[in-house]
Amino acid sequence: MAIIPSLKSCPVCFLIILLSLVSHAQNNFLYPPVFSQFFNYQSLVNPSATGRYDKLSMLAGERLNAGYFSRIRTFLAIGEYARKKDEGSGHGFGLIFMNHKEGSLFSFNRMYAQYAYHLALSENWKISGGVSLGLLNLSVDPTPTSQGVSSYAPDGSIGFLFYRDKEQIGVSSSQIFNRSIELLSQPLPIKRYYKFLYSRKMELTPHTSFTPWFFYTMKKERSELDITGSFLIDDLFFLGLSYQLQRGTVYFLGIRDFSFLEGLTDLTVSYSLPWPSINLGNIQTFEIVLAYKLK
Repeated sequence: MAIIPSLKSCPVCFLIILLSLVSHAQNNFLYPPVFSQFFNYQSLVNPSATGRYDKLSMLAGERLNAGYFSRIRTFLAIGEYARKKDEGSGHGFGLIFMNHKEGSLFSFNRMYAQYAYHLALSENWKISGGVSLGLLNLSVDPTPTSQGVSSYAPDGSIGFLFYRDKEQIGVSSSQIFNRSIELLSQPLPIKRYYKFLYSRKMELTPHTSFTPWFFYTMKKERSELDITGSFLIDDLFFLGLSYQLQRGTVYFLGIRDFSFLEGLTDLTVSYSLPWPSINLGNIQTFEIVLAYKLK
């Protein structure tokens, strides 16, 4: 959505914007914002990835729109804990919070608790299944002349992941309850949708690896495809490029597994452009992600 209100003192304008929000949501449904760094948010894409990598990890990310839409921003925080045996079987637990803010009035909040069970099938391959359950909150802040509005609805996702150290294939379904949330007595549908993710890490030289990612999202109104290629140099420096079908291109740069205190730190920044898409509704966005993992 692209609503940028700054007229708290204008009740008529406030009502018009609120009604436009209802109309827009009815036509486009309530889907979470699309993050270009989906490879950093794998447990958000698929709950079965929860607790896959580290015993304890924390991640925070910020997505900012550019230009006239700069007052639209999304914050994401993820915490995960894994309790697994030496062969890789065990449990993963996680918490996710997402806040999507449009201007100074409108907020879309998502809060989830996640669980995944990982089972070792062989020395290399594992399979996991996961579930995410929580709440979706749509709120409009009060103004000097208008009361605030806040509505809640249950939300959740399920997924399965088949993986080894250098390869993974996963499927998941989000907004599984296929419910609606009310605003001004109008139901806004929260439609179920499906995701497919595949990646494989390839060693190009003793110091350089390349990982292609294929991320497909199937929604009732449209399908979305992200094709990403990322390089990791000396197990530290990260860079990549992503093509998003009908949305544009994304450029990545960062560091991986940088030793800090008793753990490892990841830092990734990305910038997206609508080129070569001709859809004028696409906009430029900036993302920054910081993660910390205990060794």
